[in-house]
Amino acid sequence: MAMTSFRKIILALCCLWAAYGALAQTSVKRPDTYNYQLGIEAYNDGRFRDSFDYFEKELAQNPKNGYAMLWEAYIYDVSKMYGQALANTEKSLKYLPSKDKEYIAIAYGKRGDLHLIVGDTIQAISDYDHAYKMNKDNEYMLKKCNIYNLQGKYDEVNTILCRLLEKDKTDPVLWVYLARNETEKGKFDSAIEKCTYAITLDPNYSSAYSFRATPYIEQHKYKEAVDDVIKALSVNDSDTRAQYHMIELADKAFDLLSASLKAQQVRDGKNPLWSYDLAYFNAYKSRYAEAEQAFRKALAISQEEGVDYYLRNIYGWLSYSLNEQGKYQEALQYADEALAEDSTYAMAYSNKANAYYSLNKTMMAIDVLTEAIRQCPDEISFYDERARMYMYAGLYRNALDDINLAISMDNEDVSYLMLRVEIYQRMKRYEEAQVDCENVIRIETQHPEEIRDKQMLTYAYIRSGDKANAQNIIKDVYGEDPDAGDEYDLACMYSLMDLKEEALGHFGRALSKGYCDFVHIDNDTDLDNIREIKRFAQLIEEYKAKRLTKSQFGNEVGLEEYDEKVVEVPFTKEAGICKVKCTINGLPLHFYFDTGATDVTISNVEAQFMIKNEYLQPTDVKGSAYYSTADGNITAGTVILLRKVDFGGLELTNVRASVVDNQQAPLLLGQSVLSKLGKVEIDNEKHVLKITTRIPKKVK
Repeated sequence: MAMTSFRKIILALCCLWAAYGALAQTSVKRPDTYNYQLGIEAYNDGRFRDSFDYFEKELAQNPKNGYAMLWEAYIYDVSKMYGQALANTEKSLKYLPSKDKEYIAIAYGKRGDLHLIVGDTIQAISDYDHAYKMNKDNEYMLKKCNIYNLQGKYDEVNTILCRLLEKDKTDPVLWVYLARNETEKGKFDSAIEKCTYAITLDPNYSSAYSFRATPYIEQHKYKEAVDDVIKALSVNDSDTRAQYHMIELADKAFDLLSASLKAQQVRDGKNPLWSYDLAYFNAYKSRYAEAEQAFRKALAISQEEGVDYYLRNIYGWLSYSLNEQGKYQEALQYADEALAEDSTYAMAYSNKANAYYSLNKTMMAIDVLTEAIRQCPDEISFYDERARMYMYAGLYRNALDDINLAISMDNEDVSYLMLRVEIYQRMKRYEEAQVDCENVIRIETQHPEEIRDKQMLTYAYIRSGDKANAQNIIKDVYGEDPDAGDEYDLACMYSLMDLKEEALGHFGRALSKGYCDFVHIDNDTDLDNIREIKRFAQLIEEYKAKRLTKSQFGNEVGLEEYDEKVVEVPFTKEAGICKVKCTINGLPLHFYFDTGATDVTISNVEAQFMIKNEYLQPTDVKGSAYYSTADGNITAGTVILLRKVDFGGLELTNVRASVVDNQQAPLLLGQSVLSKLGKVEIDNEKHVLKITTRIPKKVK
């Protein structure tokens, strides 16, 4: 089976309400006590635990403070503790002053939201009616319209909107809601007309464009739809409906979307959004070389313009695109860059682990995922990925422990069950594997056909021995023009069914379309039924040779032949620690090599000197809890990026280091850092570090 693809992404449409910012000043005296105000500040900073503690202290002193109760309801809501949130909202309505109609409306509105979450639409509608009665804010009626819209009660929606428009015909939001209602009824021309009128009322209202794109798509007017989503994102780059439509248009009119994004690159050259979107949709369509080029352009614009918002995602997706092309060393580099921006970025950990795996360093991949789990213990995908790595390493007990934990955290995702099937089969526990296959088949066939996970269902049929049902749905899964990853999956499926010719055909097409993870091919037992066929080996040899001839992928392990070389780096001893001459970003220094160290540290003195003399750039400073001086100085605790460390003819790039108050050791490197270059040994007789590294042979 192919590795999990990041293309399977669902963009959820959501609407967030900033509670505190929305509260207007009224003549009602609201609380101004110390703990209450601190609670609001902490909430707005996203420190919900601290916020809750402050409100608890406030309620201990003022047990009838309905405002604090309502704030606690918001915190419970954020924590998905909906029962407690509802209870607190109920209590707040008992104690909020009757004169403060605005806050009472907010409480009813929040209670309506919570009732909607738990599935009580009748009570939600009642609460929105109460909220609107207290404070004539259209928001409450529009939420009521959303419920009716989902229920298909379009006439009721129309009645509400017309009543609101009688009071104010200049509100573009109402016209867009009316247009959406028309779209739902299939009246596309009317919907377009109403969105167009909303645009005349407010040309900077992005939703008018993104909602107008919907009927255009329904009418197959893709040029108009593309123009509208680009205009919507020009006005508001966070317009989620426009982003969702981009995915639709990538599937239905990719060339048109691509051309429009390229034109927008030229028109708005200082905005990385257009290069980023162009890159993302090329990656979505498995056009990874084009994606890489566009991501690099987005990165250059972001760095030139100082736009930090896109950096994490650009690094992450660039790493992914490089991985898919077999450029694993570069993929590792950009995964590290992404993690330097955000140490909890799940995609970067996955990219890094997959790169190590494809470099035949499965244990290092496991180490990466172990660190990912330490950083994000609630991220289920990490247990799934580490289970897969353990399986490939032959550590089946560990793999089973991880996938069991993933299943216990989410027993509705059948892909976890299917990975456990594969683990069981490798362990020769066939009866347990069969039970899981039957459960997957039962779960998926109970779903309506349009939402079934047909890929997992196909694998379940195959692994349970039901070839007929598997073959009946394979075409539904992959369509008429499968990409490289899909062709590889098809090769696995037909191999498992022992249909060798079909499997070899798909395997050859996978390689011809760019599939290049030869380490995974070696590890994948799905292909065992065709592995001994001469044509299988010939295909691998042929496509490895083609990759080398084109020189597309640099010095990637597993794609080129290597010579081992032992580099001897002289050192002196100070206090029992090896001291080695080096240069950092061109500045001559020494580093101290400590076999027990895991982190890289640099002294405050050296860091200050480097930034003042431009050996470090502002972009090399990656932040810290203690970095708060206004004069630009680096303080202890700051994390910086050393772009280039040279010593003994060897080079390390993009080394993360922490600044410390240690005047004795300008730079301390540990075994884990130097081991990236190869095997490290200390020769105390010759006073040299012996580093066994790999040098790629030149391709003739």
